[in-house]
Amino acid sequence: MSQNSDCNHSLPHSSSTLKSLANASQTLSVKESTIGLSNKLNRGHLDASVSSSMPNASVTDLVQYPPDIISTTIERKSSNPFWNFSSETANDSTQPRLKSIPNSQKNRKLKSKNKTKASHNCKEEMKCEDACPEEPKVSHSRCSDDISVMSAISEVDSACFDPKFEFRSVAVQYEETKKLNEYIQVNISDSGPVFELKRENANLKGRLESVNYVVEEMSKERSNIQAKIHSLEKEIRTKNNEYNELVNAKQRLLVENEDLKAGLSKWETIVADYQEVIESKITEVNGLKEDLNVVESENERLKIVSEQFKADIEAKENDLKYLRNQLSDKNLELENMSKKVIRLQDDIKYLNNEIDAKCEQRDQYLNEMSKLQSRLTEVQQKMISEQTDALNMKAILEKVQSENYSLKQEVIRVKQKAYEEKQALIKNLEGIEADLLERGAVTQILSAINSDNFSTPTNLTVSPVESEINVLKKQIEELKSLNSCLVHDKQILTNRVETLQKSLSDREFDLSTAKCQNNEVETKLKGMKSELKTLRDFNELLRKEKVACEEKLTLLVRDNKMLENSTLSLKDNVEKQERTIRQMRGELVAKEKKLEINEKDKFKLENMISIKEDELRSLKELLNKTAQENSSAKYYEIQIKKNELEMVVDSLTKELKSLQIKFDNEKTLMEEEKSQMRAFIDSLQKDNDSLKNELTLIKDENNQLKNSLDELHKEKEHFKNLSRSIETTSGPLEENNIHLNNLKTDADKIRCLQSNFKLALRKYKETKQALKEIELRYQTHIAQSSVKDSVETQTEDHCEELNRSLHEARDEIENLKMTIVEKQRIIDENEKIILNFEHEKGKITNTEDSTLKQQISSLESIVFSRNAEVSELNSMLRDNEQRYNEEILKLNKKIESLEEELKKERALLKDLRRCVFIEKRENSRLQRDLNSLKKALTDSNQIADKRKQDFAQLESKFEEQKQIEAKLRSEIENLTALLNKAKNDFENLKAESQQSQRKDSTLMQEVLNLSLSLKEKTQQIQSLKLDMDGIQKRLESEKKGLTDKMDRLQNEYDQLKNELNAARKEKFVYQSKVGELRAALKTSVEQNKKLAARLEKNELLTNEANNDFINKILSQNHSCGDGKKPLIDLQSCVQSLKLEMESLQQQMKEYDN
Repeated sequence: MSQNSDCNHSLPHSSSTLKSLANASQTLSVKESTIGLSNKLNRGHLDASVSSSMPNASVTDLVQYPPDIISTTIERKSSNPFWNFSSETANDSTQPRLKSIPNSQKNRKLKSKNKTKASHNCKEEMKCEDACPEEPKVSHSRCSDDISVMSAISEVDSACFDPKFEFRSVAVQYEETKKLNEYIQVNISDSGPVFELKRENANLKGRLESVNYVVEEMSKERSNIQAKIHSLEKEIRTKNNEYNELVNAKQRLLVENEDLKAGLSKWETIVADYQEVIESKITEVNGLKEDLNVVESENERLKIVSEQFKADIEAKENDLKYLRNQLSDKNLELENMSKKVIRLQDDIKYLNNEIDAKCEQRDQYLNEMSKLQSRLTEVQQKMISEQTDALNMKAILEKVQSENYSLKQEVIRVKQKAYEEKQALIKNLEGIEADLLERGAVTQILSAINSDNFSTPTNLTVSPVESEINVLKKQIEELKSLNSCLVHDKQILTNRVETLQKSLSDREFDLSTAKCQNNEVETKLKGMKSELKTLRDFNELLRKEKVACEEKLTLLVRDNKMLENSTLSLKDNVEKQERTIRQMRGELVAKEKKLEINEKDKFKLENMISIKEDELRSLKELLNKTAQENSSAKYYEIQIKKNELEMVVDSLTKELKSLQIKFDNEKTLMEEEKSQMRAFIDSLQKDNDSLKNELTLIKDENNQLKNSLDELHKEKEHFKNLSRSIETTSGPLEENNIHLNNLKTDADKIRCLQSNFKLALRKYKETKQALKEIELRYQTHIAQSSVKDSVETQTEDHCEELNRSLHEARDEIENLKMTIVEKQRIIDENEKIILNFEHEKGKITNTEDSTLKQQISSLESIVFSRNAEVSELNSMLRDNEQRYNEEILKLNKKIESLEEELKKERALLKDLRRCVFIEKRENSRLQRDLNSLKKALTDSNQIADKRKQDFAQLESKFEEQKQIEAKLRSEIENLTALLNKAKNDFENLKAESQQSQRKDSTLMQEVLNLSLSLKEKTQQIQSLKLDMDGIQKRLESEKKGLTDKMDRLQNEYDQLKNELNAARKEKFVYQSKVGELRAALKTSVEQNKKLAARLEKNELLTNEANNDFINKILSQNHSCGDGKKPLIDLQSCVQSLKLEMESLQQQMKEYDN
């Protein structure tokens, strides 16, 4: 409320300022017309400096239409003492009259510039006054008019800036305009310089900027107030939404409460039905208890009778103790035998476990051996390749060295030949020099002789000298020819030397190239080694990645399996629960039938017991009668019948006890099943309640979403109607003003609709996700979850979903762009309407009607407010466009990032497929090895299973024999009991016979018959004894057979132990071989390193192979090598290595030599 009051207080202040701004605009329009006149009249009198200081921009700042369009005409009327101006503008003007308000900083800068311009203009005016002393009167009048006009303008400015400004009367405004017109008339009539008009223009510009600054501050205050109003409206809307949500939640709770009440009433009826059933069952159980009490009383009575029989039985039990002791001894022997058998079984199991463990260790060692063999083969291949390279290089070196040696020998020979030829030439030259010296001496002597004997005749001396000269010439020619030959030979020799030097240089170049090739080979070897290391590291990394991928795949498979199993288990549980319910119902029916049958059997037994009791009573009466008659035969028959009846009674009592136990057990089972059924029914009820609650929540959320969507559709339709109404509105000024008033409310509504639409979209998406999650949960309780095909389909579905979401977002953005374009078109039409309105207002500036001025001022205020709203809408549209552009950029970036992620995922999938393909190959190879090993294991397991079956057959036979022994023992006990009875009867009969011999002779005949029967019984007993002896012999023979089988099993056990020990020994042998192979690999690696180092240094190897160590390995291989062992090729490998090492050593020795 306080904010609203502040807004109301600020509104009149803004209206007063707007009115003051309207008055200021009138004065400025008059000044603009005067400035336009002065520019047209005095355009020819302006200097270059003045024209440069007053550009057209100042005119465009004041007048919002282009200066070329404006044509001002000044007409002097006789009736009116002031000027009337009419501005004719083009009809198709598109520029707004009022420009956008500049920022506060720009306004301040412009103020400071205008102040400096004003000061500069004042100085120029002083200079002009000094320069023009001829016109003092005109300047004085002009200054006075300037002072009056400036005072009027200052009053208008103070009124504009005063917050408590009120409209002055139209008359005062009219007087002010009259003064201005008179001032303009004087200035134009005087036709003085335009400097003062420019100064006034500068002052008016400064004041215009100050007015614009005030307007900007007021617009800021208004925007702040509008923002506060919008925030309050938003808070009210949020409160209304919260209240609506609370009302909806209350309605939901009420509906849920009603559903719960209905469910409670249903379950109360069900519980009442079950209680009635339970009460009926309790009554039935009470009846059965009463029947049981009756049966128990009868059993107690029969127990009393049985105690009498027990006394007779105890006497007979003493005879049985002897036989029991014998049987106990035999049982002890059998128990000892069974214990031995159990021990042997445990030992066999332990041995089988050890065999399995040793087999696993053997498999591990075999795998290690296979790996080591593969490594050995690789190393051997590398060694062979390196050896071949070394041999090739050695051959090249030997060739080069041999060629070098031959060339050196040829060079030495050539040098020797050249030396010998040089010595011969030197000797020849020395002889020639000696001859020349002698000839010179002779010529000197001859010249001396000639000089002394000049007077002698020349004919005698000329002839020998000429002959000598000819000889000398011939010798000189011969020497020249020799010299030329020597020179020729020298040239040939030099050429040969040059050719040899070239060949030497070529050979040296070949040597250098061979060395370079050797170095390159060594570098290649090093690179290959480094590549091997990198490949091994890479292989290990791939294996780790493979393990990680396998783990991920296993996790994914486990997750899928867990999901499938959970769905299947849920289905199975539901089906099982339904089946259990059906079974429980069927069992209840069957048990009720069984109870009825038991009750019938109980009644039958009771009838039988009553019949037997009657028979017992009759027998007692007969016994009493026979006791009186003292007849022995009848007494014996009655006693037999009595014994038979006692046996029947015992059997009946046992059956009654067993039936009672069964009845109690069935009763307890029934009670437990009832409790389980109740618990199960309660759990099902809870599950149904939870599912119903979730369904109700989903329905409520769907209803809310539908309501929100309907509201959004309604708001969209309203927005479309508003846009249509905005497009159709093109009427007069009053209709446009009403339309502009509606535009503000519509803009607010549009903002609210946009915010509501965004919120509704978020809620819709959230509810969609919630619906999907709930549907998934519900489907997991009801049906199987769909199994995912593969990782590729998941990625493709994910990509399709992303593309769909992107297309939807792009469609939404295009729709929003279309709406923005429509809004922009509506705003442009409104701006055109406002520009036409301002154009018409400019035409009606100097009308004298006060009513028109008031209407114009009110319209100006409305138009200004609408302009502000339009500018706000423009800024909002620009912001929205920027946001949409930013969102589009973000979406494009997201799309690019998603595409990059898809590319990465596809690359990963390709890598994974490659890894899987490689792993499948390795797995197939390993599976082959495993199958071969599994065959051996299956063979051993079959042997063990056969032995177990034999042992189980022996146990079954032993148990059968035990059963036979128990039967025979029971028969013996029965026979002994009959014998004891016969003896007792015989003694009784003897006593009775002695007493009755005196009484009756017939009894003697009966005694004889009894004696005969006794003899027969004794014969039967003897035959039974013979049978017993045969049975004992047979048992002893079977015992011997069992002991023999036990001995065989013991021997097999010993054989298995020996095989285990042999397997252990083989394991240790394999372990030692593995260690030796590792040592051999290490030594081979070290030798390779040494060879590489020696080859780099061009040194020779002199180390010989360790023959003793190799022979030891070979002997070990021969000792433990079978045809099926993995180290069968070790001997051949070692022999080949030995031969290669010997050949290498021989080559190196030859190279040394």
